[in-house]
Amino acid sequence: MQVEELLVKLTNFSKHFECMICLNDLTEKTGDISDPKIFEQFEKHQQNIVLPNILTSYLASHLLTDNGVLMYQGDQQCFEQATPNMPSFSIAMNQLNQLNLIMGEREDLHVDSVPFTLLDRDQSKDLNDEIIEQNVEKNKRNFEENQKEIDQLVQMIRSWSEGQSRPMAGSYVKFEKIGEKIYPKCV
Repeated sequence: MQVEELLVKLTNFSKHFECMICLNDLTEKTGDISDPKIFEQFEKHQQNIVLPNILTSYLASHLLTDNGVLMYQGDQQCFEQATPNMPSFSIAMNQLNQLNLIMGEREDLHVDSVPFTLLDRDQSKDLNDEIIEQNVEKNKRNFEENQKEIDQLVQMIRSWSEGQSRPMAGSYVKFEKIGEKIYPKCV
């Protein structure tokens, strides 16, 4: 029932969307298949990665314009190779890759679905006070550069939603920075 209510609210907001993007928390990737907590990790990844992407795909099937763009946030390492050090995360990412292929091949829905990986950052995942204080000045200096990168990504995604230079449906795209410019690279 909640999904139907969300669909009604979104339809009341706008009858059509040109672009839908699902961004997930992809920070917790580690795990060990022999650890009893693997089942908890699996459930968490299903809840935090797979279900939101299925929901986004469902909404896209009802609300996306005929030539709209549906984008997922993926993980290139899981796409390219076996990842035994993060089994439950890899399973979720492979489910997402499969969802991308399904949505990219649907003939009754004119959707270009593209999973994407954002630019990798060399930032620590440990957010204790000491690290935050050490990075405050660095982050202030990097704000302008980060904003330029975000602006480039937004412009690229906007042009894709308008049908310009769009990757083929079902493509896996990684964004790479070369010099000051960001380029999409189909993997």
